[in-house]
Amino acid sequence: MNIIIKNVPLETLELHPKLIGIKSSINPKQYKKFLPSIRIYGIIEPLKVIREIHKYYIIDGYVRYQTLLTNDVDIETVPVQEISITDADVILESLL
Repeated sequence: MNIIIKNVPLETLELHPKLIGIKSSINPKQYKKFLPSIRIYGIIEPLKVIREIHKYYIIDGYVRYQTLLTNDVDIETVPVQEISITDADVILESLL
């Protein structure tokens, strides 16, 4: 299996609609737990996403994504790993 990691602009990312109810209940304090590491090293582990036309829907990595959005971090692109719909379904089922 080929794993391809690429950098995409933050504005092309969005939380997968099936996860909105679950992830919206995360305490915003959680967004700060990754902040020291992100400030020093950036995003180390790529976000797992599925792609639909010009959007990438986040399946895994939402807290890291929100850390970038809610803190003064000078990062405009993030590494993502595009996964298959089948893999996404497995991850979504485990989260739901």
